[in-house]
Amino acid sequence: MNREECSVRLRLADEYSRLVTEFNALLDVLKVRSHPISDVVWNAAEAARTSSQKAWEALERHIVEHGCTDSLPASPGPDLGVLREMNEEES
Repeated sequence: MNREECSVRLRLADEYSRLVTEFNALLDVLKVRSHPISDVVWNAAEAARTSSQKAWEALERHIVEHGCTDSLPASPGPDLGVLREMNEEES
């Protein structure tokens, strides 16, 4: 099937894009070291990372199974553990 015609791929790609955008916004908050970061923010960032990873995997799985494209965008973001350790060292 032509990749432009695959509505499922488009929906999955849109969902991944939305979730990774949310994750990146939370990463931006975590990178600002002008104030202590609460566990609520860390937990929200981890949940956003997990959601974007699952959306990525669903998109990747669909593309492989359906064969509707031959290229994928870059895999989602960093491990938050490293960022958390850096923040704790600077606090």
